[in-house]
Amino acid sequence: MGFALAAMLTREATGQDARNLLRLGSQAYDFGEYRMAAPLLAAGLNPAAGPRDSLWVASLHRLVHVLIEDRKDSLAAIWARWAARTHPGLVVDTLDFPPAVQDAFALAGASIAAGEGGRAGDTLTETSWEWARRPGEVTQGALRIERSGVPMSTFVEGVGPLAGEDAQPLAPGTYTIVASAPGYFRTRVKREVLPGVTTVLRFRLRGLSTKALGFLYVGSAPWGAVQLDGERVGYTPVAAGPLAAGPHRLRIERVGYAPFDTVITVGRDQRLRLGTIRLTTAGGGGAGASGPAAEAPTPDAFARAVAALEATETERAVELLRQLVATPATARPNVQLRLAVAHWSLGLFDSAGVHFQAAISADPFTRLDPETFNPDLLTFLSAARRTTRAVGVRAPTDTALAPDRERWPISVAVTRPGTLRIRLAGPAPNGHDTLVASARVDSTITLPLSLLGRDRAAIAAGTYRLSVEWSDSAGRAAASTLALEVSEQLADTLRHEAAPPDSLYRLEVRLGPPSRAGLVRGVGFGVGASVIPLLLANGRLRSADGRAATVGVALSLGGVAGYFLGRSRQPLPQNIAYNRALRSDWETRNRAIAAANEQRRGVLLVRVRIVSPP
Repeated sequence: MGFALAAMLTREATGQDARNLLRLGSQAYDFGEYRMAAPLLAAGLNPAAGPRDSLWVASLHRLVHVLIEDRKDSLAAIWARWAARTHPGLVVDTLDFPPAVQDAFALAGASIAAGEGGRAGDTLTETSWEWARRPGEVTQGALRIERSGVPMSTFVEGVGPLAGEDAQPLAPGTYTIVASAPGYFRTRVKREVLPGVTTVLRFRLRGLSTKALGFLYVGSAPWGAVQLDGERVGYTPVAAGPLAAGPHRLRIERVGYAPFDTVITVGRDQRLRLGTIRLTTAGGGGAGASGPAAEAPTPDAFARAVAALEATETERAVELLRQLVATPATARPNVQLRLAVAHWSLGLFDSAGVHFQAAISADPFTRLDPETFNPDLLTFLSAARRTTRAVGVRAPTDTALAPDRERWPISVAVTRPGTLRIRLAGPAPNGHDTLVASARVDSTITLPLSLLGRDRAAIAAGTYRLSVEWSDSAGRAAASTLALEVSEQLADTLRHEAAPPDSLYRLEVRLGPPSRAGLVRGVGFGVGASVIPLLLANGRLRSADGRAATVGVALSLGGVAGYFLGRSRQPLPQNIAYNRALRSDWETRNRAIAAANEQRRGVLLVRVRIVSPP
């Protein structure tokens, strides 16, 4: 009967409007056909298709219950949060539905009431939904931004920037969307993306000229979450962040670090620059920060730009970095990365994405340190990587190896998963291409390449061209090339290791405690030397020159000295064993070096030098 009911409801659902879908879903729910009820109820909950009456509210409860029973608690929570945000006056039915359903709505309402949605932005954002036309098991949703007359940048935290008005496919969930435009307040809202539904947002940004404003500039090392007057406004760094003139409470926090709290006062049209705040660990230790690992191109100009960013003089840093980018010899990835960070802090998200793409195109190995750069910047870099076609190759610049037992390692970085084909051509000018390796790669890979020819002999000396070709599932391709110079050389003997310095050795003995018996004997002999002449009535020893007393004092002092200096020497077995192991390890390494030198004498190595890096 259940199968027949499901078939009947499926036929009836075709072409039905939302209200009828809710009724059919309710019938399936009442008969316990939860698998049939869920898509019908989800398809009928379109707010634009009818009133949010008792049928709509009861259907929402039924859908949440079905998802919980199907162990899709996270999806049930998303629907409950969507309902609490869409219908703030929703009354939870505590009579007809089990406690699990009541708890789901209670948690959703609590998260919205706690300000999780960014209420200030909610009042400036119009939200609508485009529902799927037919009920079905749809797992993906979408998010689309309708552009207004203001040219603005938008991005989704954890996803990346949104380009144009195309819908961005997303997994069901709650997302934070940030919109920014020069001369307007930055707006931050949270919205739910439902399966089979496109959530459409239209931002109405507030102009900065509506009230007396100042501008906040602040950074932190490491990055932290920024709150102003109890409301989260994003991550550090913040540049030209508009805020009403007057006092404000600023808080920067991050898990594992002591929060930074202060009260700031900004005047009208003032640009308040707080510089970079050094957060300290919860235990009191300092927190460090490091920038991109790439080498600075022009130390003076780049150092001035970095110092300007550190001092939150963001606009000046942007000008310095732009000058560097305009010079081809200095347009390296770290300059583009710093420029992207500066634009992001100013709210210019589209420009930040462009500079991230430029950095990745220049060096596909480009990465950001998650301890230094906030999650939004990491997301921007990931999104830029997905939209860039590039392949990078790195290899030792000058190395020598025995080709019969050693391989030449190269590292390859790609921007999207695909297939690598590595070819070696040479020696010039009549060399032919040979497929050296092929591999599937998602991001980066290190491949050990053999430098042996088909006859298992080392490749001939000369100039070679190493080409790396990459293609993905869509057929898009990119390539990178290295020019190599291969030569032969005899293996050099290895230098023996120097003996461990004395500072590494530990003391092997220690002095024991002073001997009280020696002190008693020394003092006793001294007293005896003084008293015996008196007892024997020896006039010469008792004469005025005090010979007996002098002898007695000398003996007593000798006893005291023996007390302090005559201590026993006690061996330290652990330190002795440590020193013995230290010497033994050093001797073992030198014996291994000597044995390696015996094998290396007369061995012909292949030397590979990169003469034109990519």
